[in-house]
Amino acid sequence: MPCISLSPWRSEQPGSVIDSVPEKTMLPASIASLSSSVYAVSGNTTTRFLLFKSVHGQGEIFNEVSESELHPGDILLFPLDRSNNIIVQMIFRHAAVYCGDDEVIHFVATGTQRKRDVISSRTTSGVIAKEGLVKMVKERGKYLIYRKIDGVNLNDFRRKVKEAMNSEAEYCASKNNCIHFALSLLGLEKFSSELVQIQDEVDSSHSETREYVSLEFLFYKCVTGHGEIFEEVFSDNLQPGDILLFPLDRSNNTIAQALFRHAAVYCGDGEVIHFQGTESQQSPGVITKEGLVKMKKERGQYQVYRKKGGIVLNDFRHRVRKVMNSEATYDPYTNNCIHFALYLLGLQEFYSNLVSMELVSRLQWDGS
Repeated sequence: MPCISLSPWRSEQPGSVIDSVPEKTMLPASIASLSSSVYAVSGNTTTRFLLFKSVHGQGEIFNEVSESELHPGDILLFPLDRSNNIIVQMIFRHAAVYCGDDEVIHFVATGTQRKRDVISSRTTSGVIAKEGLVKMVKERGKYLIYRKIDGVNLNDFRRKVKEAMNSEAEYCASKNNCIHFALSLLGLEKFSSELVQIQDEVDSSHSETREYVSLEFLFYKCVTGHGEIFEEVFSDNLQPGDILLFPLDRSNNTIAQALFRHAAVYCGDGEVIHFQGTESQQSPGVITKEGLVKMKKERGQYQVYRKKGGIVLNDFRHRVRKVMNSEATYDPYTNNCIHFALYLLGLQEFYSNLVSMELVSRLQWDGS
């Protein structure tokens, strides 16, 4: 579910609103009237950034830049929804941060939110994940780009991204939302999350129809036309292209754990990419990258299988980049996580549609 980007800054002087509004900023009457009520209800951090592109204690430190100049660390503001209400589009935004390689990282609520939760302290589950920028443009619409005037320290930014990918957080529209998350990656705001503890341990643990592909791989670690080309390796020696098999659920049913698996592929830098089904009719399948440590905590111990003879890294990275901006319909028999994993290694077909890159050039703001 889209997150609500409207939240208060926790002021050192609770209830003080006047001090939070830059005096030099002039707004259209309709916006100013709305913004005054917004401030009165929900304070500063998110609203200050959305309306004035400033951060408390830092001042106005962001410049708007054009889409052709995207750099890692740029904050992208998408419409919260795609309605035709201009006021809603201007005020309410979903924030993501560009990571490079046409990928963005963002924080979204996964639980159910009600409209009144915009100004409440109600929390729900949240997820931190990377997605393809082109796909996100198609789903969310046109975006604006804001860059920190004095730039970002790329090493610090990448470290924070890596930590975030293996962190857990509760989403709160008023205290811990996508804006707080985006600003935290640039070192400008606190974001409440817990880093999943990393444990150094070694886990012990084309047929005539596409339905058989998954079973053939799960039982025999072979692929039709290629034979038995995988070997199990230890998890402390992961390499890009390794297939990780997680339990499909964490029940105590040994047979279920042995038979049913969820596949992900290691990309390097502590990240895995996977394909899973959703309950949404509009987006029946989703391709994302997630932190391996976090996924292990959520799904349990995994086994690692590596293609004998290795893979062509350039081809693998090309496919990963391509699918991050692709759409696919999940089918447990004919187009599932195992078809997806094998496709990334060049061993199986995967049914997906690449989102047209023309979308990016078409979706610029008027007058930009």
